Amino acid sequence: MNTQALWQLPWQRLRLLGLVALALLQLAVPVSMIQARENVLQQGKAFRIQTLPVDPYDLFRGRYVALNPENPLCPHPGTEIKQGQWAYASLETAPDGFVRCSALSLQPPQDRTGYLRLRVTSTRQTEVSLDWPFDRFYLEEPLAPAAEDAYRQMSAEDKAWIEVRVYKGRGVLAQLYLNEMPLRDYLLQLPAAQPVAD
Repeated sequence: MNTQALWQLPWQRLRLLGLVALALLQLAVPVSMIQARENVLQQGKAFRIQTLPVDPYDLFRGRYVALNPENPLCPHPGTEIKQGQWAYASLETAPDGFVRCSALSLQPPQDRTGYLRLRVTSTRQTEVSLDWPFDRFYLEEPLAPAAEDAYRQMSAEDKAWIEVRVYKGRGVLAQLYLNEMPLRDYLLQLPAAQPVAD
């Protein structure tokens, strides 16, 4: 073997190892994101959020239903808090079964399951309004027209809500309910329902 061939061999292996490491890193990022979402769905505490009607001409864009969850109001924490600032909302289930904010702070609360980091939309003397990050419910494209019509009708009648799972400050939209039924089940029970593929 000549000296030039010996010199190139380790560099070729190093390049190959570098490419393999880069490929593994590119796979690790989406896998960790999927795992984090699934962890919240499996271990998170469930909360119900009432939704409001949406402008019917801007309701459905692509493969998701545009949602308008009712923004939470929290008691003012007594410290200076500004519009656009991030804050930690402690969540609990109200007697009506829907979520409510019990406290607001600038630091994560000790309860590691029932809180979310949310953006402040407005402040008043006694309360603070926050913005939910749950504004889209993704679904299969064939369900789009029926889902759009059903959501518009049910949200106008206050019969639409979403279930979110919350765990360690992260929230994931788990399901859209219409008339106390998951969206898919609601669409299947309609008289003119088309068969829905799984």
